[in-house]
Amino acid sequence: MKAFYETRQYESHVKIWHRVYRNLAFVPHWHTEIEMIYIREGALEVTLESESVRGTKGDLIIVESGEIHYSNIGKNTNVLEFIIFDPAIINSIFKGFNLKTALLTKNTLKKSQLTKHLQALLYTINYEVKYKNKFYDEIIEAELRKFCLLLKRNAAYLINDDQPKCQRDRIDEFQSFLDYLERNYSEDISLSDGANYLNLNTSYFSTLFKDYTGSTFVRYLNAIRIEKALEYIQKKEQSIIEIAYDCGYNNIRSFNRVFKEFTGIAPSQFMKVANQDEYIYKIRKSAHIEHTEEFENKTILNLNGSV
Repeated sequence: MKAFYETRQYESHVKIWHRVYRNLAFVPHWHTEIEMIYIREGALEVTLESESVRGTKGDLIIVESGEIHYSNIGKNTNVLEFIIFDPAIINSIFKGFNLKTALLTKNTLKKSQLTKHLQALLYTINYEVKYKNKFYDEIIEAELRKFCLLLKRNAAYLINDDQPKCQRDRIDEFQSFLDYLERNYSEDISLSDGANYLNLNTSYFSTLFKDYTGSTFVRYLNAIRIEKALEYIQKKEQSIIEIAYDCGYNNIRSFNRVFKEFTGIAPSQFMKVANQDEYIYKIRKSAHIEHTEEFENKTILNLNGSV
């Protein structure tokens, strides 16, 4: 299955992402985060690597780290609440959930005595995000960790520790390379270097990279470099030429060409843009197909957090 690698920008050092959408559908993708989808209204059909599930109001769908998943576009009328978070939040205690099924029905949540804890989690996130009082991020993280621990304990009968759902070795290995790109974007990294990193032939690596990220290797690396360039320009500590070289470009002409390809403007014009963060947020998306933030049927809702 072809799917793209989804990257995410967080609003704070606590890597928890929360949104509520009406009538949202999403194309095949994967990410390193764990994803929880609570169905507030209607229904949602989701296909994962290992199964297809259909949830209705009150159900919770959990997508493990690295699992390719998508919904049946155009066939869902719903209100969905998403909680997507860095697995590191729970990895110090356990690695993933390894659930036998991604779908936790309303009855399963009740049987496992998780309904009130899920309600507390959703309420806490909505309340704390709305008011942003001191330590609000840490409070959300603590409530999320508590729910995950209770899920692991109370729903032990749904957990299959002997056979994890995802092909972890494959995902971990590829993620390791993507992390390598994030750290070493300024170096001269070729397609062959990437293939050697994963011990693959160049042709297969090129195909695998496109399948996993929805982008060619060169375009993805350029996206990282331009993101970094935008951040450097915002700091106003270096000249454009210095930034170009620090981001892996050997000449200013190549840098200007790639910069304009991703942003639509020249670096000198970007320095005068009022809302520069909008450009940074969209760069990585332009390296692959658009996803949730750009869906035409998207409507973001504000809810009070009640289940």
